[in-house]
Amino acid sequence: MSSPSSNSSTCSLHPHGIINPAIVELAKSSKATKCKKPAVWTTDEESALLNFLFGELPKIGDGKFKKVTWNLLYLI
Repeated sequence: MSSPSSNSSTCSLHPHGIINPAIVELAKSSKATKCKKPAVWTTDEESALLNFLFGELPKIGDGKFKKVTWNLLYLI
């Protein structure tokens, strides 16, 4: 017996037709290319990041670092 909420649903959980294997492979390959390898930081790099951000804290007014702060970080 189905619940009242499922009676009003217009979506079906059953497949509609044949699945094209080429589309499945394309979806798999596009997901694989979007992932980057995780960053590996040294202790010195982490310290430099935190020291820079601590120095920038007095400049933030709304609780967030501005885009210019992150761009300056790229230069250090």
